[in-house]
Amino acid sequence: MQLNDFQDIVRYFVNKEQGGWLSPEEIDTITHRAQMAWFATCLNIYGKNQKSTDPLNVFSEKLPFTTASDGKITLPKTEGADPYFESLLSVSVSYYDGTKNRFKPVKLLSEDEISERLDSQILAPTSTDPVGMESADSIQLYPQVSLTGYVYYLRRPKKPVFAYTQTGRTITYDQAGSTQLEWAETSINKILMKTINMFGVNLSDELVLQYSELKQSQDI
Repeated sequence: MQLNDFQDIVRYFVNKEQGGWLSPEEIDTITHRAQMAWFATCLNIYGKNQKSTDPLNVFSEKLPFTTASDGKITLPKTEGADPYFESLLSVSVSYYDGTKNRFKPVKLLSEDEISERLDSQILAPTSTDPVGMESADSIQLYPQVSLTGYVYYLRRPKKPVFAYTQTGRTITYDQAGSTQLEWAETSINKILMKTINMFGVNLSDELVLQYSELKQSQDI
């Protein structure tokens, strides 16, 4: 669904119930809140089965890394970064065992657990079997040596931007300059409902979906 259709549907139902006029920027802001709420809902069940995983697959990223001798991985958590880190999935390191490259999952531990592992004579981490600890903007790997591997994570959905030019009261949609919603159609319908609800209008899913389908098929 194009962003202009999405905004037209939101504006139709909100205006019908409340009157007034919503700017494209207002709708963009609430739409982003709605999509992040839907993201959180999907994240709670992510990975349980294929159906629960599919909605967020578009946001899956693979970050290659080679750490310095401190074993620290810096995550793209700065607001505005593209792709902007949202949720860690897993970390793995690669190493050569003399015959081929192998990959080892990194177990992420708490601070207390890390301390126990570092003090252990039997379970102390090694470069082929490291452990890690996630912090606000990084992952610290142990042992603190140069390590190579991959971080798998979910990035934050891009904030929708309805680009347009305006002459008097006439708004002309700029599709090329807009930032579209990245979700599959089924999720966009969920976000559409959440957006309308966040504007204080309570409608059934069926009513919004019927109007959405009619809008797109007839361009009303």
